[in-house]
Amino acid sequence: MAGRFGRGPLLASLLVFGLFALGMDRPVAPLENPIFCGHWRVRETFDLLLADPREEPTRIAGEFLRQATRAWTEVRQAGKRRPANGTATAEAIPDPAGWLRETLQQREFVPEDVSFYLRTATEFALVVTGTVDPPRWRDLFPPAMVLPRDQGFAVLLPGARPDTRLALHFRPGVIFLTPAEIEGNLADALREGSSRLGERFRTFRAMVQRNPLLAIEADLQAVAATLAEAGGPDLRLSPPLSQVVTFRLLVDQGVVKGQWFTPDDSIRADLADLADSVAAGMREAIASLTPWLPADSATRDALRGFGASLQVSTRGQSVFFEAGSLGPAHPLAGLGALGLLSSLGGQSYERFRRQFPPANARAALPPPPPGQESRTP
Repeated sequence: MAGRFGRGPLLASLLVFGLFALGMDRPVAPLENPIFCGHWRVRETFDLLLADPREEPTRIAGEFLRQATRAWTEVRQAGKRRPANGTATAEAIPDPAGWLRETLQQREFVPEDVSFYLRTATEFALVVTGTVDPPRWRDLFPPAMVLPRDQGFAVLLPGARPDTRLALHFRPGVIFLTPAEIEGNLADALREGSSRLGERFRTFRAMVQRNPLLAIEADLQAVAATLAEAGGPDLRLSPPLSQVVTFRLLVDQGVVKGQWFTPDDSIRADLADLADSVAAGMREAIASLTPWLPADSATRDALRGFGASLQVSTRGQSVFFEAGSLGPAHPLAGLGALGLLSSLGGQSYERFRRQFPPANARAALPPPPPGQESRTP
């Protein structure tokens, strides 16, 4: 099982995107004055995936996740040079739900919430909460990489910039990823279990108190400047998004609502066009994924109804993106997000495993499933 675990793309995503502690006030924000705040509740989605795989809802959820991973992989490959062995197909995508089920059972881990806070290019926190028992994760890493901490351990990783290193920190109930220079500060903040968000983010705090699937608030002007500082064309945020002073997004069972606020009248029409494109893209995604649901499924009908309810409007200095209740389709929003992370995480984790192989990994790794041979040199 340890070998198969090493090839699970959804674990890669969890290790890349971090974790948020049980029993704390919500939201716990370990950084003061961030420019991006994000909170994602994952427990219900994982409960659906980790149930008995012989039950129809679990099998449907697993297939939906596989198809979502395939769809996101093809979206990301669009416009890129085609690999020598062709683009990914449904048959070439592994069973992410199966990998995930095996992984989390082995680690005795059930995730609760995922959060992300960004202040500068070198100050951020990606945090996941759940039933984290640090000793059950230690064997993932070579002993020389493991640094003892008061309630667990940390692992130092290469950073996105040459002058930074990242700390992946494991403590009871929490895993977090952050620049090594502020690891101790964030451990203290999470230990205190209180939010450091100021009055500016009272709306974000109110959104999180609704216990939503997803809540985001960001100053996209500041985010664009930070990404430009970090460098790299893939990190740039272009107009009209780079001119948005406040972006908010709330997704819960009762409502989906996004807001782009800017005092710049000249770009508001462009924002409305962008919001229309987002709505059209969501309708296309729904059309491509609903055939994998049973024809008489209430979830299928709810998902189609959700797509039909999407609308864009401009009021005052904001553009709004709104839709009605997801209803029975609510868990599928979380599965779609996991599909995106799965499509992003697999190759990153493969590179990590090659660079820092656990001492016993080489002998334990079985041959990859058909169609899953590594495509990276």
